[in-house]
Amino acid sequence: MPALITDTPNATAAADRLISELSKALSARAPSGPADNLSIALQGLQKHARSFGFSSKQCEQLVRLALLGRLRAQPSSGASSSLAKLKPPKTSTSLGILRAVIPRPRAKLGRQAVLDIIASLGPSPGTDTIKLAGLQKEGGDSAESSLGPERLKVDSKVQVAALKLLCVLVESPSVPLSVAANFYTEATAENPRSTARQRDESQQEAMQRHASQYSSLPGTLPTSYLTTAAKTTLEKCYSTLFHYIDYQALRPHLCYLLCRLTKRRHVRHYRITKLMALRANAAPEAGVSALLSTYANFYPDLLFPELLGGGGASSSAVGAGPAAAGLKYPDADWIAAVLLAHARCTRRSQGEAIESDDEAEDENESGNRAVKKQRLSTKAVKEGSAGEASVAVGLGAAAILIAIPNLVTIQPLNSAQKAFGTHPSLITELSSLRHLAHSLDRLVLPSQAAAMLGSGFGARLMRVAVLSGATITNEDSLSQTIPAGRRNRQAEQDLCWARLSDWLESVLSDELGVQSARASQRQKLKLPSTEAEFKRLSALLRRARYVFELAEQMPAKLEELTSSVLLAIAEVAAGEHAQIADVTVDDMDDWTERWDQLAQEVLAFVPLATPTDLASFEERVMAPLEALATSSKVSLDTSATVLLALTGLLANWGARDWPDIGRLLDGRASYRWGISNLDPSVDYAGLLSAISARADSLAASLVGLYPRHVLIEHAALCTYEVLSGPLGGRRASASIPALPLYAFTMHATTLVPISRLAGLIQTLRSSFEEYNNAAHPPAKQDTGLESKLHALRSTFFEEENLSTLNSTVTLVANLVWLGKIVTDPNAVGSLPPGYEEAVLSELTQRGEELNLKLTTLANTPYSRSMSHLSERFAKEYCSQKNKKQAEHEGWIRGPITPKTLKTAKKNGIPSGWTHTDFRAYMLDWLDRQGAHGLYELLQNILVTFGHQLKSIRDEAEAQV
Repeated sequence: MPALITDTPNATAAADRLISELSKALSARAPSGPADNLSIALQGLQKHARSFGFSSKQCEQLVRLALLGRLRAQPSSGASSSLAKLKPPKTSTSLGILRAVIPRPRAKLGRQAVLDIIASLGPSPGTDTIKLAGLQKEGGDSAESSLGPERLKVDSKVQVAALKLLCVLVESPSVPLSVAANFYTEATAENPRSTARQRDESQQEAMQRHASQYSSLPGTLPTSYLTTAAKTTLEKCYSTLFHYIDYQALRPHLCYLLCRLTKRRHVRHYRITKLMALRANAAPEAGVSALLSTYANFYPDLLFPELLGGGGASSSAVGAGPAAAGLKYPDADWIAAVLLAHARCTRRSQGEAIESDDEAEDENESGNRAVKKQRLSTKAVKEGSAGEASVAVGLGAAAILIAIPNLVTIQPLNSAQKAFGTHPSLITELSSLRHLAHSLDRLVLPSQAAAMLGSGFGARLMRVAVLSGATITNEDSLSQTIPAGRRNRQAEQDLCWARLSDWLESVLSDELGVQSARASQRQKLKLPSTEAEFKRLSALLRRARYVFELAEQMPAKLEELTSSVLLAIAEVAAGEHAQIADVTVDDMDDWTERWDQLAQEVLAFVPLATPTDLASFEERVMAPLEALATSSKVSLDTSATVLLALTGLLANWGARDWPDIGRLLDGRASYRWGISNLDPSVDYAGLLSAISARADSLAASLVGLYPRHVLIEHAALCTYEVLSGPLGGRRASASIPALPLYAFTMHATTLVPISRLAGLIQTLRSSFEEYNNAAHPPAKQDTGLESKLHALRSTFFEEENLSTLNSTVTLVANLVWLGKIVTDPNAVGSLPPGYEEAVLSELTQRGEELNLKLTTLANTPYSRSMSHLSERFAKEYCSQKNKKQAEHEGWIRGPITPKTLKTAKKNGIPSGWTHTDFRAYMLDWLDRQGAHGLYELLQNILVTFGHQLKSIRDEAEAQV
């Protein structure tokens, strides 16, 4: 038994002595005794590895001893006689030595260890390589010697162990050293009854003391235990490693190692062919599939047809990053041993005494520790690699979590050409880009159009093909409604979208338990039970939404499915099953945060809805949207998201050239709305006007209910910007309700809502000016859609709406800039309905007591949104004009009134400035800070003030 080592300086010398004794025991030829010496040497070696680990050189020596049984290679002279005498160690001995290869901190194995492991690969002892090669022995051993130089054969079990060691040396998870405390803290927690019988209280206290000593250790395990030269050597041996992939025992670990080493230059057609042959002629193996997927990861999906059962390469494989899908970490127990050794070495480096070094445990205690070590090591490996895997998922999470079909290949002209290889089906076999261009006419889309949801090059190519209306399609998978031999581009494209809708419906029915339903059908909706399931669903929905945003429309079946989900969510928000009888929710009546998350994911599809009949649209879309937005159960963010979704829908509708659409539909021509044709029998003018009015009302009600919520404020302003811009002339009224006017002027706490409100009002003014200055030819038909749109536009720009707009402009200018309040309801710029006379009288009385007029509440110096901005502008202006004085003297405090302006002139404000000049320069400064709406409105409605603003801007440009 070797002496007990408890200090680090003697550890290296002790390890050298142990390795020397092991080498002597392996080479001993005495008939008696060596077995005992070898057993003692192995026992001491393993205990030293568990406590200290070995240096780089010592690890390389152990690898050579395990594979060759000696530390140095024999001389070339007399090799034939010496090799006959020298044999590798027994299998059990070699496996024991390999288990003791535990690198200590900062130890990395060199290229010699890599070469020794690779040189040991091959047939096991006793294997007839002549017969396996298909050769015949002519006589003696001459045939065998003619195959090449003699090699030292190693048992297949030892080869597997050495290959596993190489896999973990190349790349390992970075496990924190503090995890070593789990060896002691969880050892008694798993089976308290048995441990109570085996350990007394003092022993349990000792275990807890050890755990506390390891729980605060800093640092983590390294990610690799090979030097740069060793990694380079291993990459150069890629072909050699791939050569041994025929050996079934080595194949799983070879595939794992090759997945780690594969780079673009390693992907060759003959290797793909080899792997495909192994896949076809043997039972399915995860390693072969993972290596194929790794190869496909370096090239577009189109390069690898039928790799995984005809579906193309999955993007779940990761090349040189985390382990490929389906492969497990080769040796988790090795990580546990390294973790414990590194933790003990770290404690010694901190000056602590390690009581557990080379501890004398009984057999039962050792057995329990081994079981615990295996369980802990597996957990540590999973936790250590979880961070890397999460980084690699990214946008392709949908492909990893929900299997998305991929592209197939270029179709040969006939089966004979495919058999003889005259027209290749792999793009890797094409000779040039010209050859590729001539093959594109035979590109075949898969039977599942869901391939366009993928993230690879093939998926992008398919999206381009389908979105452009190309006739590249798989005729064998088309519906029988298209007669054989006849090609209909539009029908083929519609069927592609129908196939995609069918696939999405099947997936969503599994995830949510919902299908597209009519009004007479009842359904059940379920929430994803775990966070992982919800992320899987949301990733798929985001990718599907991306595709449909490119198409500018949802397929009809998917729109019905979205409506069904919205109806079900709205029922939960309403809490009354009688309100919406079309959909029922199964045991999910309580509103939770997960419902808000699901609602926000589904609401993103609302802007892609197609204009349809008004009654149908209000029932399918508007009713659930309004129920969600005004429900007290949903979060305020969800209410704002509803309004933003409706605003996006109106923005998409308003961006169309509706007069041209009306002329086409009136002339019995079709109009393509994204991926389908509009129904010519629908009154789209009434639809636009009605939905705009509903959106106006919903925005006003939300602002009144939640006036201090920033996201709702933003959503309401977005709604009115769309109603004033793209939908200007597509609705009946040009007025803005009283609640938004009050909320965005007198009750505004920042400049943002004021400026945006002023900007949309200026947009309305510009629309009226353009309409009045332009000529408007009459519609060609008196009863068609064009005539209805023309009449709606005329109604919007009529004199009554113009008077309402002028009153709104004056009111906003009075409230945010001029400091006036007009209470006469018949005067221009009067307050809209909302303030009662009693309230105004009370405010006026309070103002008189404070020696303030009612109009002072809206004056710029005292405005909640403008007072702090005037103070900030004065400070910045003074700092620019007189920096030294501004640094030493006090800052300007309080709102800038004509009285305080005199004091501000001492700090740098020009002495000739009046209060009007100060406000003009401040407005120019606000415009430069981003408040363009307020600047544009005041510049256009205040003539004298506008000229002053223009001169200020010209003065600033001249100075530049």
